[in-house]
Amino acid sequence: MASLEGQQSEVSQRFRKALPATASRVPFAREAGNFDDVFDDGRVPQPAGLAYSPKANKLILLPAQPNRFQSELSSVTLDRDPLPGSDKIAAVIDNPINTVFDPKFNRWIGWNSKNNQLVEVSANADGNLDATKLKLKPKSLGIQDPQGITVNPTNGDLFFLDSQGKKIVRLQPAANGTLDIATASISQIPLPGHIASPRGIAFEAATGNLHLLSPSQKTLYELSQTGQVVNTRDVSRFNLKNPQGLTFAPSGDRTDNPQEQSLYVADSGANSAGIVELSFITTALASANAQLYYVRTIDTSQFDPPSPDPSGIAYLDPANTPSGSHRFLIADGEVNEIPTLFTGDNYFEMSLSGTLSRMGSGIAYTNEPTGVDLNPANGHLFVSDDSADRIFEVIPGGDGLYGSADDTVVGSFSTRSFGSFDPEGVAFGGDNLFVVDGVNSEVYRFTTSGTLVSQFDTESLGIIDPEGVEYAPESGNLYLQGHPNNVVAEVTTSGSLVQIFDTSAANAVKPAGLAIGANSIVPGAKSLYIVDRGVDNNAEPNENDGKVYEFSFALTNQPPVVNAGADLVVLADASLDGTVSDDGLPGPPNNVTISWSKVSGVGTVTFTPANAADTTASFSAPGTYQLRLTADDSELSSIDDVSVVALNPQSTYFLSSNNSGSVGGVLFADEDVLAYDSLTGNWWKYFDGSDVGLTATNLDLDALYINPDGSILLSVDRATTIPTLGAIEDSDIVRFVPTATGETTAGTYEWYFDGSDVGLDTDNEDIDAIGFAPDGRLVVSTRGSFNAGGISGQDEDLFAFDPTTLGASTSGTWSMYFDGSDVDLSTTSSEDVDAVWIDPNGHIHFSTDGAFSVTSLSGDENDIAKFVPSSLGDNTNGTFSLFWDGSANEINSIDGFARV
Repeated sequence: MASLEGQQSEVSQRFRKALPATASRVPFAREAGNFDDVFDDGRVPQPAGLAYSPKANKLILLPAQPNRFQSELSSVTLDRDPLPGSDKIAAVIDNPINTVFDPKFNRWIGWNSKNNQLVEVSANADGNLDATKLKLKPKSLGIQDPQGITVNPTNGDLFFLDSQGKKIVRLQPAANGTLDIATASISQIPLPGHIASPRGIAFEAATGNLHLLSPSQKTLYELSQTGQVVNTRDVSRFNLKNPQGLTFAPSGDRTDNPQEQSLYVADSGANSAGIVELSFITTALASANAQLYYVRTIDTSQFDPPSPDPSGIAYLDPANTPSGSHRFLIADGEVNEIPTLFTGDNYFEMSLSGTLSRMGSGIAYTNEPTGVDLNPANGHLFVSDDSADRIFEVIPGGDGLYGSADDTVVGSFSTRSFGSFDPEGVAFGGDNLFVVDGVNSEVYRFTTSGTLVSQFDTESLGIIDPEGVEYAPESGNLYLQGHPNNVVAEVTTSGSLVQIFDTSAANAVKPAGLAIGANSIVPGAKSLYIVDRGVDNNAEPNENDGKVYEFSFALTNQPPVVNAGADLVVLADASLDGTVSDDGLPGPPNNVTISWSKVSGVGTVTFTPANAADTTASFSAPGTYQLRLTADDSELSSIDDVSVVALNPQSTYFLSSNNSGSVGGVLFADEDVLAYDSLTGNWWKYFDGSDVGLTATNLDLDALYINPDGSILLSVDRATTIPTLGAIEDSDIVRFVPTATGETTAGTYEWYFDGSDVGLDTDNEDIDAIGFAPDGRLVVSTRGSFNAGGISGQDEDLFAFDPTTLGASTSGTWSMYFDGSDVDLSTTSSEDVDAVWIDPNGHIHFSTDGAFSVTSLSGDENDIAKFVPSSLGDNTNGTFSLFWDGSANEINSIDGFARV
């Protein structure tokens, strides 16, 4: 086994520990580790057969999908390293679960139930199989449904599990190990009737008991050799997909007592861990005796692109960032295994506010960065990789950024020669590196060049499977994160426990890396940041549930930080987008009360709910309201106010212009919508197009309609690209559904009308006016001549569309609604109708592109004219009057008009 990079090294043996004094066998199991990395890349097929060769110190695997002509055995070490090559046995095992290694007679045995045949392969002196030494022995054992074999390593007795026959068949070989029917002794052990469909069997040498698994009952049964139940263990929490073979083998923790045995379970299910190691040994787990104060949760799953499985985190102080601001570098060790989310990056740089600043990649040297930390003195980044079992030292290039193309790996070392085959987290401190090994439950202290200085066990401290470590320069101590997942331990660098912090407020699923960095609320204060990997991608291949938790250390209580959101101008209810953050003091965590109230305004305001930062406000009357968000941590409180204008639906005009300018103290551009109250003469901006993607050069919002719920139907004057929908044309109509309206506009777009589906496919057929007839038909005008659905007309006309379907797939019929040439709107090119609103009585309110002159009325592009029809359609008649003079109200070049 010299190829295993010092597997039995003197250093590893010297630090190997004895069983803790408090250790005991218990009637439950805990997961001590899994082999998911072994099977991730497909190099080793998912196993069903599982056997352990002590002399070779390896697991021998038979794949779940057997070969029709031979058995091909692969091997993996207890350190979870696949071994090269395979053993090809010229015999078939029809159900791969029926395999075992017999250390008494140094042989591998399989059972072919179809042929009632024992397959025996002898091993060499080193415990590795010699495929040429094959024996096939016909044997009738009276087994109906064989579901596993195990062996007593002391005397070589074989035990065959007959699931259907509800029995275990015991085969005692001759003294020389031969399995001939004439010399072997066969007996039966009946199974208790309540054990349902058992599968997999393993002999535990320490007790002489048999262990078998019932997948349907999610229970591991421990039986005496007479069939009496000794213990039952619930295995439901281990997420076994399709458990198969079982075997006992030494603990995968190289620092455990060599006599300590674990039960290894082969799992051949899709997205399974392949092999799971279960331990019956436990020590008292850590319980909290100190308090951290929960501040907030950051969802890295919501980054764009997301970090679904954050495993490491490092604080980058302003001196180590080109921007000179606080940053965190998050390493994602599994994102490359999720094709739907992977963009080539496995580093995510996060601002102090919790937003994604940039992405980076360390793929050139690590596919699985499980831990990261920084030497703040020289900016060198240290990265742990638990797949390659290495520590990398990286310096950024001239751009000063981590994960960019000019990074340089200036050093690396393997942790294997020190017995660490699962390096998870890494921390820099005191000119040393501290590396936690999850399988070994160990902390290793190295020089930065890879010389082992010291190590200590974490299991004796009550921390199992540590995944995160951080060095605190103020105290010179370490912080450790592992299992239990609701505590963080503070320990000295020699392994003495200082205190254990309660982090249960986070409800973390799989907490991992740690970082101490700037507090997001209190300047100069420090917080502990914890990344949470969430559900493993082996269990959920498309999982995306990564998080970061911030906990503040004990400090002077600060008042909550409150932001009531941007000022709003609304037509209906107001969606208030407040935020509240707190330092977690005085405790308990999350003890912050939130309330909304009205400070001023003419009517009654109803908040639903009134005790949440995000709420909906309803107003009994139009007017301007000042609303207040209050947060109280039981000692200190903070407030912030927001102004909301509740528009009067009866007196408000909505207008757009093809120019930019200022009116009533409100600045506007040609992609905006203004609101004007005809009773008070006040102006507001209702819709800021630049906030929601209408940002193309010279793009004009040239048609609009306001729905009673405050949403907007709009069209633009040229092809462009907008959020959510992508490309739209000037003959399309989209609906904007706001979450905020006013100077700060937010919301989403959805398809309403696709003009190209219904014949609007020329440059002239740019929709420049939108309205609705009293009967509900859509009414539009176009910039130039119109020819669709058998109807033709000019830019002074209005066309009615009776829809069959609307949205991304539009269909329906066209008809002439208003023929402008019938009423003298055709004498000049400036008489293009470019805004329209039709009231419930059918009266048409419109504007034109320039000067117009009709019977009894003349005006220009600054006016809204009113037409009262006596007839419509192909024979349009009626009378004109001036409805509103824009010039008198300081607005010009109107190209959109609507009322509710």
